[in-house]
Amino acid sequence: MPESPEYHSPWQQEVLRRLVHAIKQRKEQGNGVNKEGLKLLDEAIFNAFVECKEADLGEKAENLLEEAFGPREEREGRRKPHGGVPE
Repeated sequence: MPESPEYHSPWQQEVLRRLVHAIKQRKEQGNGVNKEGLKLLDEAIFNAFVECKEADLGEKAENLLEEAFGPREEREGRRKPHGGVPE
């Protein structure tokens, strides 16, 4: 199903919800958790991002990441030592 701003199937809505929730958790709790906690949060974001791509929502998912963490080029240049998404 092509990406459409007007309609998302229930499955697409669920994978977007998971990505938004994971991003929110990372931004709210990122400074208050240890390295393992950050790794888990970053893995949740990555997994939800992959699910979004599988649901034909890759552009929407990339936009959400960009809004939260900055452009992709900047995110890749600021990765944490464990490989996670920066704050």
